[in-house]
Amino acid sequence: MIDEIRIEILHDRVAYFVSNTTTAVLTVTLVDPFTFADDPLVARTTLIKTVHITQVRAAINSVRVARGLTAFAWTDPTLTPGSTPVRVVHLTELRTALNQAYQAAGRTAPTYTDPTVVARLTVMKASHLSELRAAVRLLQ
Repeated sequence: MIDEIRIEILHDRVAYFVSNTTTAVLTVTLVDPFTFADDPLVARTTLIKTVHITQVRAAINSVRVARGLTAFAWTDPTLTPGSTPVRVVHLTELRTALNQAYQAAGRTAPTYTDPTVVARLTVMKASHLSELRAAVRLLQ
């Protein structure tokens, strides 16, 4: 990960003397705008939580808006911990919303573990969310 980039900028100053130059130093610190709870998620150890889904949703909406798309209209816009069950539609919507952002960016959509998910048969796994986290970071 890049923590700091140092950029030196030379500007030729238009003045009476052609050799007159000014040097400016600009320090840019890059930060990962997407921070995720329990990062990294560990297969068979980390339990999927509401916050994991809502954070990925927020990150996906951020990259969508940055590419001129609207925020995605989630089936369950509010997820309540301990009340809203994790459903396959949550996973399929995350993938759909992110794929649309990739398309808007002119990039190939990511590939996913378990590309076909089925309601009441597919269980959301840490690997599913880890793939989405990685893919959204690549698009930021």
